Amino acid sequence: MERYAKRYINMKASHPEIAKRMPHEALNVILNTLDAYIANHKDVFDVLDKAAYTDLFHGRLSEYEYMKPRCGYYCLEEIEDCIGNCIRQFAIIDFLLQEIANLNETGEREIPYFSNELNKGFERVNFGFRIINNHIAPIIDQDEIQEFDEAVNQVPDNVKQHLDKAMLYLSTNLDYENSIKESISAVEAFCYKYTQEGVLSDSLRVLLKRKILHPRLKAAFEKLYCYSSEKDTGIRHGKGVEHETFMPTYYEAKFMLVSCSAFINYIKGRFSEELEGTE
Repeated sequence: MERYAKRYINMKASHPEIAKRMPHEALNVILNTLDAYIANHKDVFDVLDKAAYTDLFHGRLSEYEYMKPRCGYYCLEEIEDCIGNCIRQFAIIDFLLQEIANLNETGEREIPYFSNELNKGFERVNFGFRIINNHIAPIIDQDEIQEFDEAVNQVPDNVKQHLDKAMLYLSTNLDYENSIKESISAVEAFCYKYTQEGVLSDSLRVLLKRKILHPRLKAAFEKLYCYSSEKDTGIRHGKGVEHETFMPTYYEAKFMLVSCSAFINYIKGRFSEELEGTE
C-alpha cells in the first residue's frame, strides 16, 4: 500500500491554495459527508479508519484497538481537531478516496457516494477544491474538471496513468516540473494509438497529413512541446541546470494539464467524426 503520509510531508506552505486555512463551512461539509457515509457503509469505514491509523500515520494496531472504544473514529477526530492544518486533513481525505476507489476497482463494492457528495458540498460553500479522479485538487473551474474527466475516460491505460500522475504531482506532491512532463507524455502516448509514432513531433506530422489537425494547431502544440523541453524550465532536463530562470509554478502546471486534456479530447472527437464519415 502506498504511504500517503510521505507525499504530504513535503507540501510547501507557500502553495497558493494549501497555505489557506480550511473554512469552517468546508470542514462541516467534510464531517457531514463522512457521518452520512458511515451511516450507510459502517462496515467499510471500520476497515478504512483502521487502515488510516496504521498505514497513513504509521500508528500501532494495538494502540488503535485500545483507543477505538473510547475515542470513536480516528479519521473524524483528526479532521476535526486539525483546525488550520489543511495538509493533514487533505492527507486523510485523499487516503479515504484512494482506498474507496480500490474497493470499487476490485469489484468488492460500488461506492460513488463519498466523492460525489463532497463535490456538491464544496461547490455549495464555494470551497476552492474538487475531487477529481479520486484526488482532492485545487482546480475549481467546472470546465477544467470536465476536460480532465473526459480525457481519462476511454483512453488506453498508459495514457490514463500519465494523466493521473500529472494530477497527483499538481495537487498533492506539488512537483510542477513532473506534472508538466506527465501531461505531455499523456498526449504523446495517446497520439501513438492513432499514428504508431513514438515521438510527438512525428505523430503531429501524421495527424496533419491525415487532415485531423490544422497546420496552425499543429504549430501551436509543437510550441507547447518545445516549452517543456527548454533548458531554462528544468522540466525535461532536471533541476539545477544553469540559467534555470523559468521554473514552472502551479499555474503553468495547471495550464498544461488542462491544455493536454483538451488536446486529447479534441483528437478523440476528430477521429470519432472520421469514423462516422466512413459508415
